[in-house]
Amino acid sequence: MQTPWGESLYITEYPRGIKFVSTASHGGFFVPGELLPEMPPLLRVMGESWNATINGDASTVDLSTVGRWYEEDFAGYGEASMVVISFPLMFEDVEIRKATECFRNWYWKLYEAMTGKTLNPGESLSKDRQHADDPDPRDYASGPSRDETHPGSEALAEANAELRRELG
Repeated sequence: MQTPWGESLYITEYPRGIKFVSTASHGGFFVPGELLPEMPPLLRVMGESWNATINGDASTVDLSTVGRWYEEDFAGYGEASMVVISFPLMFEDVEIRKATECFRNWYWKLYEAMTGKTLNPGESLSKDRQHADDPDPRDYASGPSRDETHPGSEALAEANAELRRELG
């Protein structure tokens, strides 16, 4: 199977068409388009669409309408944590805890926007790092935590603006 990271070496099939793929250097989850509406809106737009050959046939499909890819990255999950959080019934408790920890640590603005909980010092590595660089708590919700060209940057910017308003 072709993936955004190259030819897959291993594929783990999950219920309802979700796939975890591993390549020689990378991997992540594929979420079929029909499941995307079941994901929280802020997470649904974070994965990347990509033109690829799926199901082992020669047809090329536009995954922007069929599904999205969520990259396994730092800390063993990265964007892949968003899939585990969105579909917890498909995963073991230990996987859910690890994904939640990764999400809280590296996507803390999205975590706060989705949960309504403001993380305290010590609850998120990247938030603590940003706070150490700029100790004004209003700036916790400033600055992008992702590349501005990322498909989810508009939703993230909206969440950031809301957090800034809440912090005064």
